[in-house]
Amino acid sequence: MTHDTTPDATPEATPHEAAPHEATPREIDLRGIEMATLVEHARVAIEAARSGESVRVLADNEVVVKYLTPTAATSGVRCRFGPAQDGIWSIDLSPRT
Repeated sequence: MTHDTTPDATPEATPHEAAPHEATPREIDLRGIEMATLVEHARVAIEAARSGESVRVLADNEVVVKYLTPTAATSGVRCRFGPAQDGIWSIDLSPRT
C-alpha cells in the first residue's frame, strides 16, 4: 500500500519505479545517520523538493517517515511512501504541480 499526502491523489508508480514521464529522482540515503542530525538531513530533502527537484529518501529509522509526511504536506511538497522493505523506507518527495 502506497500513501500519498496530496488531497487529489491518483495512482502512481510504485516508490521504486519512476513513472515514464518522470526523471530519475536524486537519492538521499539517511540510513545509519545519527538521530541528532537526522531531521536536518530530512529538511535538506524537503527543500530540494520545494525547489523543484524529485528526491527519493532512503531511511532505516521510522522517525524520518513520521517527520517527512506532515512536513511535506505543509511545505507544498508531494510525499509518497510504502511499507518498509527489509527495514528500509523509501520516501519519494516531489514538487506539487
